[in-house]
Amino acid sequence: MSNEFAIQGNVHRLLRQLDVTPDSGQAAAFVEQLAKNVTPFVFTQVSAHNAKRKIAEFSPKPEAFLSKYEELKARSVRGLDPLIQLLSLIVSTKGMPNKLAPKSPSIHLSINPDMSSRTSESGSMQTRMRMSEKDIASIRENLLRDKDGVNRALSSSGNFTASAESKRQKLKTALVKRNAYVPSLPAWCHEQGLISRDFVPVSRAQIASYDVGGRGGGAKNEVEIGNMSMARQEALVCNDLVCLMSGISGKYIKCKDLSSGMMDASSATGVERREFVIDSSVDPSLVTFIHRFLPLFVNYSAVVRFIEDKSAFEYGQVNHALCAALRSLLKEYLVFVAQVEREKNRQQLQMQRLWHLTQPTMQTLQLMANIIADINKAGYTGGEVLTVLHSYVINSIKDARSQELCLFLAQAASRPFLDILQDWIYKGQINDPLFDFMIEQKQGTTLDEESIKYGAKDALTVDYWEKYYLQVPKNTPVFLDDLRDIILNTGKYLNVVRLYGQQFSFPKAKEILYTKHTKNYRDILEQAYNFASKLLLDLLIEKEGLKSRLISAKQYFLMGQGDFFLQFMTMAASELKKQVSDIVPAKLENMLELSMRTSSANSDLYKDDVRTVLLPYDYVTQLHKILAIETEHESQSSVSVSSGTELNLSGLEAFSITMDVKWPVNLVINQKAIARYQMLFRHIFYIKNVERLLCSVWVDNKACISSGRGGGGGGYSKWMAKMFLLRDKMMGFVKNLEIYIMFDVIEPHWDKLQKVLVDISDVELLLRTHSDFLDHCLKDCMLTTPDLLSFVSKLLVVCVNFSNAIRRLTRSAKIQQQHLTLPNESSQKKQPIAEQQMKGPNIDHVINTFNKNFNKLFNQFLDRLNYYEKREGELSMINVISRLDYNGYYSDLLMKAKERKLMNRAVNAATTANSSNLNSND
Repeated sequence: MSNEFAIQGNVHRLLRQLDVTPDSGQAAAFVEQLAKNVTPFVFTQVSAHNAKRKIAEFSPKPEAFLSKYEELKARSVRGLDPLIQLLSLIVSTKGMPNKLAPKSPSIHLSINPDMSSRTSESGSMQTRMRMSEKDIASIRENLLRDKDGVNRALSSSGNFTASAESKRQKLKTALVKRNAYVPSLPAWCHEQGLISRDFVPVSRAQIASYDVGGRGGGAKNEVEIGNMSMARQEALVCNDLVCLMSGISGKYIKCKDLSSGMMDASSATGVERREFVIDSSVDPSLVTFIHRFLPLFVNYSAVVRFIEDKSAFEYGQVNHALCAALRSLLKEYLVFVAQVEREKNRQQLQMQRLWHLTQPTMQTLQLMANIIADINKAGYTGGEVLTVLHSYVINSIKDARSQELCLFLAQAASRPFLDILQDWIYKGQINDPLFDFMIEQKQGTTLDEESIKYGAKDALTVDYWEKYYLQVPKNTPVFLDDLRDIILNTGKYLNVVRLYGQQFSFPKAKEILYTKHTKNYRDILEQAYNFASKLLLDLLIEKEGLKSRLISAKQYFLMGQGDFFLQFMTMAASELKKQVSDIVPAKLENMLELSMRTSSANSDLYKDDVRTVLLPYDYVTQLHKILAIETEHESQSSVSVSSGTELNLSGLEAFSITMDVKWPVNLVINQKAIARYQMLFRHIFYIKNVERLLCSVWVDNKACISSGRGGGGGGYSKWMAKMFLLRDKMMGFVKNLEIYIMFDVIEPHWDKLQKVLVDISDVELLLRTHSDFLDHCLKDCMLTTPDLLSFVSKLLVVCVNFSNAIRRLTRSAKIQQQHLTLPNESSQKKQPIAEQQMKGPNIDHVINTFNKNFNKLFNQFLDRLNYYEKREGELSMINVISRLDYNGYYSDLLMKAKERKLMNRAVNAATTANSSNLNSND
């Protein structure tokens, strides 16, 4: 059928070139004869040589012809040999070159649109004439009139398209901001109305409407259709209906401009409804029939407009693919219109038969119009379009024909989206220039092969993992909504491996095709996810030594190597006592390196990645600031932190360590993980320092006792005993707190982490387990509970202040004792004064104050621990309670204090009641 149409078109073009106007019967005879005599064209070198020789003989410049032929032959121009054969036949046929020669002296021209009516009844040749100035003026006038008509029509329809054009410009502007290399269609694509197939807004009625017999009628002698016979009216109406089916306004049924139309069903759809005007003189019975056809024309217009509008780059690849599918359906529809027109030309078409033939087509176009109306309603692009199409596929399950059409559109529209998805889950790359995909790459950040080659990946941090690739919820199709996390993680895993430089290929890769069953997608995506996860785990654990990295982090941050920190604290004690502004960071670095080189840490492969840092805030302030985020205490915390940073911190309060971790291990040991490691380190380091201070007090007291300075009077021995007792109480608190953190918190959670790492097969499980390890350590160390952290920090401060006070006291006592031992008169006079100072009430009062403060805070701390253990269900608090109050001594004291307080309150109440009764009796 397509070959017959091609032959028919070629015959008509050839007849027009020859200025021959035969009737329809002669043209059909030519077509039939050519169709019967069509044979395959066989061209040999001999025939090619003969054809060239014939053309060269008749050519005025044979050398130029032969050189041009060789040039075209070298470029492998298609159809060159058949053209040469045709030209050789033309030049060798007598009289044919003269017949085909251009006729420059005279030009065949229609002066106005009605010139076609001047043909004779017998189809004789049209007149040829030489153009005069009058003819040129008439042509100019007609052209200007047609131009004004086009401009008026375009301007009238411009009001409707203003909103659509503004929306298109907004989409284009947003797209260019995200991708400056996106091409744009030229302006004339949106301005020239004549290239549209949607009822072109020009006065074409005189050209498109023609009589059934093939002859045009003059406007002056035109007879109203109502005055014609019923058969003639039906033939003319059928002619107009066929024209309207192909998007051309008819003669008696004309299309209105869009600006004067009505919205389709409701203004919410945003689709303009075409309106048609029927000649008032048409028979009423035919008018009723015509109204049945109008929905077909309306839906055709809507589909054509959708295709022409959504083919712009700013609407994305999914809309482009949908437009291509709709265009293929319209192509079949136009073939159907051509078949209908053929029956009309054979005068075999009537209104009833036309209505019968268009029934399936009307249903198809109605469904297509409903789909594009839903897409246009909210301006959907990308995955949103696929969601609409998927809903139509599911909802049309009762109608096999409709479901087949919806399935065809969904499969065609989803092809670019699924191609991007395949590249993402099989290669770890996103090729989405028009931003249709459900995952978006962060703007302004690209890592090409050249940048990866020169080490750009080494500068990547956790921001790459969490912020470089982002999900776009609106572009996630509904049939992939439950799998969006698997899709995101699969591509990220492969992207990490690709940036590492490792080559990979998924052996079980399958083409992803659209289907209404979600299970098919899940099976493919889970296989790809398992492959990507295993690939990344092998890279992290086997090639990059993740397990040894975690062990190294535990040894340094959680103080798994005691000799290393013992040496460092001994060497850096004097330096850490200074203010932060007075400390030389390089000196601390040298001390840290020396302590590592001279301890068991020397065998660690990653010791050179550990560095010292001096932070601008102490760890308690940092923790309170983190815990106050998004709470009612955030503003107060921010004020206190800002005021606290203005104070000078000591090196002990600001000291911490960090670890340099490179790609891709920093995906696991990232900055957030290092920050939590630092919180634990600073807490343990501070407790270790308090223990060291109390030990130094014990050493000084031991030296004081051994030198006999404690064997003086009874008052001196009394306050020394109180001091020893309070020091032991503080030492017990610090040691038990340290043991609880090291052996009841860190080690059990570390064992759980090690068990998971033995046979782990999921990267997300690895990340989650490592994060849970740090979170549980922070929680069980009471660093995430503000009131418990406050009590612990206050108790440690009391211990530090007590140690400093006692050390100053023993140091001054030692100096005074040295003066007392000198054999001179002045020293003998000073001895009673020194002994009186040592026995004075001030020292006893200071010790009692420290003891009272410590007992009060310790009892309150135990009370809060019991509250969290009983009310909040924090089972981890049982361990710290059992260590700090292992025999219930402090609990009994706390209970007796409460009972004493209640008894005193009851006695006071009774006393007050008796006094009030006595006063009332008086």
